[in-house]
Amino acid sequence: MTFEELKNEFKLVSDRVDRWSEAMSLWFDICSEIYENRMVDIPHEWEFKPGAMGATPDPDSYWADLLEDVSDEDLLRMGHLLNRYTSLLMANGKGY
Repeated sequence: MTFEELKNEFKLVSDRVDRWSEAMSLWFDICSEIYENRMVDIPHEWEFKPGAMGATPDPDSYWADLLEDVSDEDLLRMGHLLNRYTSLLMANGKGY
């Protein structure tokens, strides 16, 4: 799956009522995939901190299988997009 395909999939499955939750869910799954399965540093500006038990991806997550096939570069691109998106949501009072 490419960055464009991942972005389009996110648009298709996102709940327009709770955009914050949907964005954070995918973003956390991206961080979990990177942290647990890739030899890539998570960007500092994402402020990701794994829990005491690590950051094991949720096998029941919609995104779990899809993210396995996304390149490191495209995972990071999507993570940066979600970082900007959630910042905009917060600035507009739509985060929590």
